[in-house]
Amino acid sequence: MQLRIADTGPGDIRDDIFDRATSTTGSGFGLFFVETVVDHYGGTVRVEANDPTGAVFVI
Repeated sequence: MQLRIADTGPGDIRDDIFDRATSTTGSGFGLFFVETVVDHYGGTVRVEANDPTGAVFVI
């Protein structure tokens, strides 16, 4: 089973989006925490392009 969540933001930091140290607008904790919890329960989370802009988060 997959949960897919899409947005239409700029999508320009997809490569480092789960890295807490690269946040420029907040603490960087949110997506870091999501990845940590999902991993703890044996799942995966990834980000894909949402053409023409944005991202799709797949859990």
